[in-house]
Amino acid sequence: RSTWAFEALDADPRVRFEATAGSDARRLAEVLNRAVARVEAAHGSRFPEDPIVFVCATQESFNAFLAQPGGRATGAVLLGRLLLSPRSFREGTHEAVLGHELSHLLLRQRRGWASAVTGIPGWFHEGLAVHVSGGGGALPVSEGAARRAIAAGHTFRPEDHGTWRPRMARDHAVPHHQFYRQSGLFVAFLARRDPPGFRALLDALHRGVGFRDAFETHLDTTVDEAWGAFVGGVRGGLGP
Repeated sequence: RSTWAFEALDADPRVRFEATAGSDARRLAEVLNRAVARVEAAHGSRFPEDPIVFVCATQESFNAFLAQPGGRATGAVLLGRLLLSPRSFREGTHEAVLGHELSHLLLRQRRGWASAVTGIPGWFHEGLAVHVSGGGGALPVSEGAARRAIAAGHTFRPEDHGTWRPRMARDHAVPHHQFYRQSGLFVAFLARRDPPGFRALLDALHRGVGFRDAFETHLDTTVDEAWGAFVGGVRGGLGP
């Protein structure tokens, strides 16, 4: 779907908006620099190209870009375009959603779209985006609720490779936001456990290195071993 009808915001031409979304566009411009800086710092890398953000005037307009007439998503990256729905502004989550989608966009710009989507597991894509954005994409599920689900065995199982169609929540029989929050907690665990190794992992992924090789080389463990340590820590932290 064409974005020709979107106008560039005078104060920040990186922000494009549909005619009746000017107020939301101005709110976005107020947080865009902060969100970009946060994502770049977390990734340890700069955007090769300035991110362009398209602010949709209605949920129906946003859904039309995704070909999902009944969708309720609030943000997406589609063919290099970052789109936000008006729901994110009504709910006051637009900065977190923006950060989540900027994480996806940065990884795709650095690695290449096809390689980023098919070469990295879905849980890492989403977990990293949740982690660097302060919970964007997972806000309906608290960290506590996710930890209790993990302790009870209601989890996804992280794979160590990407596929042509990334495995997401429904593939793991886990609710959508629960999958995002659990993935974010696991990525946060990896980042805390070995900060230099995690930064080296991200750098390798930006350069196109295969996920399994990059993970095992820079974190000195396998995904299964790291997941076991993470789940064990969650269960121990909750107590008897």
